[in-house]
Amino acid sequence: MVLHIFLAIILSFRIYAGDTVAEVILVKGQVTKLYPGTLKALEVKLGDKLPEDTSLATAERSIVRVKYSDGSQVTIGPKGHVNLVMASKKGSGLISLLKGKIRSQVMKNGDSQKTKLIIKTRNAALGVRGTDFQTVYNPANKNTSLVTFDGEVAMKKVSDKEILKKSIETSTTPTKAPVQNFEDYDKIIDKNNVLVKKGRFSGVSQQATQATNPIKINPKQYVALKKSNEFNISKKPIEIT
Repeated sequence: MVLHIFLAIILSFRIYAGDTVAEVILVKGQVTKLYPGTLKALEVKLGDKLPEDTSLATAERSIVRVKYSDGSQVTIGPKGHVNLVMASKKGSGLISLLKGKIRSQVMKNGDSQKTKLIIKTRNAALGVRGTDFQTVYNPANKNTSLVTFDGEVAMKKVSDKEILKKSIETSTTPTKAPVQNFEDYDKIIDKNNVLVKKGRFSGVSQQATQATNPIKINPKQYVALKKSNEFNISKKPIEIT
């Protein structure tokens, strides 16, 4: 019994002592988090430090906003589910959007050619350098859509097999199972992508072989989408000092 308790304490320490990926700076409604290696979801609270591979889920009429060390922010809309897969050395990282809608505001840095944030769904990957955009993934029809409000986002249809192949090729430990890697996604997105610039829309469907050519959004619709209160983007977020 004592040994079991000791092991549980050690495991808990390993789970919560991981590197922080992001910090919660805004919570509205009911939001839960699932730490890596655990089975019980916990309530998300303002100021939470989230370790790598934490899952976040929002209920109806609920949102949560997280902030990376470089100042970039990602807001998860109502009835959404994401996984903060990993943090990169560049400040932001790799996010898996499993369901719902997210709004991202990625900070610009000195090197505009370096990807700072990657968002992946079941069939697409988005490489972001410094911009404001909205991404939606519908697991029912497996469609990924993107609207860019400022800057530009590189979008590409990416299969799990392609990422697995790249992970195996770049793995330094061939005897171990390959893992999802920020750099692998970055290299894949860098080629044959579709650049979705400000005021344009693109998408990836399950049947399509690539992302659609960007379509210019109606100006009135663009303004309405950008000013939408769904993510509370227009209001100053609650900062933790």
